[in-house]
Amino acid sequence: LECLPTNYDSLPASEFAPAGGRYDDQIAIFGKSFMQKLHNLKCFVVGSGAIGCELMKLYSLMGVGSGPEGYIQLTDMDNIEKSNLNRQFLFRPWDVSKPKSKTAADAVTLIN
Repeated sequence: LECLPTNYDSLPASEFAPAGGRYDDQIAIFGKSFMQKLHNLKCFVVGSGAIGCELMKLYSLMGVGSGPEGYIQLTDMDNIEKSNLNRQFLFRPWDVSKPKSKTAADAVTLIN
């Protein structure tokens, strides 16, 4: 309930009508205006390890920062090691020794 718009009752039904896209489930709950805010968010994520990879995946699936005014900036000065592969699922064996931030950004760009 904390996520729902405060003026939920006064919004027209068209605010929650499906748009025929991948975000229709979120639109049905939060409304189109809220989705526009999510798309145009500007985020800065520090670290693309286990938590950072999960966060980036979820942001990508939700459409956070994917609008014309939005973006996600990701930073991590570490490189991918073989031991990362079991918990940082955006990385594959062929990514070992590549920079984490660039590789994670490329992976989530493919998702959304």
